Amino acid sequence: MAVNTWRRHSVHTGFTSGQLRLMRNYKEVPEWIYGIMIVFGFGVSIISLTAWPTRTPCWSILGDTGIGALLAIPPGLY
Repeated sequence: MAVNTWRRHSVHTGFTSGQLRLMRNYKEVPEWIYGIMIVFGFGVSIISLTAWPTRTPCWSILGDTGIGALLAIPPGLY
């Protein structure tokens, strides 16, 4: 945590960036929208694997999705 050494308070409190001010104009997106997007993307990937002769098994989508989820966790923690 960044602390101003002269005034002894956090630098981040009361800070409003330009991005935050612009984003306040929009409503929050419901979480079920993200669920629908995940299901849609998963379905499109399965359909595209079976429609074209790629000789890739459908279970590889699960592995690829799992690896992507594991790699997305550490950046989401910060």
